[in-house]
Parts: sequence; structure tokens; C-alpha cells
Amino acid sequence: MTRYFDASALVKRYVRETGSSTVRRLLASGLPATSRLSEVEVASGITRRAREGAFAASRRDRMLAALQRDLPALAVVEMIPDVTAEARALLLRHPLRAGDAIQLASCLYLQRELRQPVPLVAFDQRLLEAARAEGLTVVGSSSDRREDIRKPKRPRKGDSENTAGGSAGSRSSSRADPGRGTEAESIARTPARDHGCDSFIGCRLAPACHVHRRAGRVPRFAPLDR
Repeated sequence: MTRYFDASALVKRYVRETGSSTVRRLLASGLPATSRLSEVEVASGITRRAREGAFAASRRDRMLAALQRDLPALAVVEMIPDVTAEARALLLRHPLRAGDAIQLASCLYLQRELRQPVPLVAFDQRLLEAARAEGLTVVGSSSDRREDIRKPKRPRKGDSENTAGGSAGSRSSSRADPGRGTEAESIARTPARDHGCDSFIGCRLAPACHVHRRAGRVPRFAPLDR
């Protein structure tokens, strides 16, 4: 399953606080996506907490280094004109901050491009309310869904054949039908690398290049330094 992580959720991978265990489980059990903006927003959240005395500068630096190492493991939605135009429209419909509008627009864009549901993981109440109003499935704060946090349910008839949850069932399903493979493997096979693209989502060189991985591999999150 592809899930979209707002910066309010992604920062919890690095800073231990309410919701951190949920975020870490979800990051490890599917294909995570986020906006290019999250790289700056998460770094801002880490440095702000350090400035307020939550932890030492040395720990802050380890967190920022871990964030940079993690970026290749994320499908990144670039801030292309389609995303920014939708963000402006969202500002007219919902009381969102600019960054939240970009995040929500990026999730909606990704859902359209993948043509399948993409749950939004966030811990900002206004963003969650706007996402629900736009028809997205949301995970975060009091909206956590047990079935989404734990092992994925067995696909129902009509659902996607495979999810990237990493379970034994999905791996055996992939071996049984090598023509399909997992969702992550399918994304990795997109033609993006054929034209030398160095972007992730939002490449304007080829329509098929909305999601891809460098060198056809899907990196995993490395363990965090303690």
C-alpha cells in the first residue's frame, strides 16, 4: 500500500512523541510518499525542538543526518504547477496554511496518478479535516484505524492484486504471478530511468514518469542512530 506522510507525521520517525510508534510501523509496512516540502518542514521541526531544549545539538545533528539518508526511501511529490494550482484551490475551500495546502494537494495528485486510494498520514487536525472533506482516507491523531496500523487485510475482490506491505502473503503472491510483482516493483519498472530523469513524482519529461526509483531499486529505511 502507498501511504502519503505529511511532515507532521514524518517528523515522528525522528522525534519520540505521541504517534511515533504508529508512524514507524506504517513507514515499514508499505511504500511511503511525501512532498518535497517535507524535507524542509521536518528539518524545521527537528531544529525547533532542539532550540526549545527538547534534546542536545548533537542529537539534532544525528536526526538531520538520518532524514537525509531516508530521502531515497521516499517517493517524493515535486511541487510542479499541477500541485501548486490545486493547493491554491484548496485554500479557497479550507482554512489551511500554505504548507498544509501543498501537502494535501500533493496527496491528491499522487492518488490521481496512481489511480488507487492513497491514505494520508498526518497529525494536524485542520489538515485531517480538509483531507476527509476531499474524500481521502486519513490516519493520524484520533483517526487511527487499527486495520491500517496492523497487518494489511487480505485484498477483497476488485481490490488491487498486490500491496507493498512486505508480508509473506504478498511475497508469495508476487512469485505466483511474476508478470505483476508487488506495487513497489511495478513502480520501480517505470520508464523514468530510460530518459535519465533524476526526479521522483512530477517529472514533466514523460507521462509514465510520475513515480519511480533510481536504478530500479526501492531503498529501505536504515535503522536510526541512538
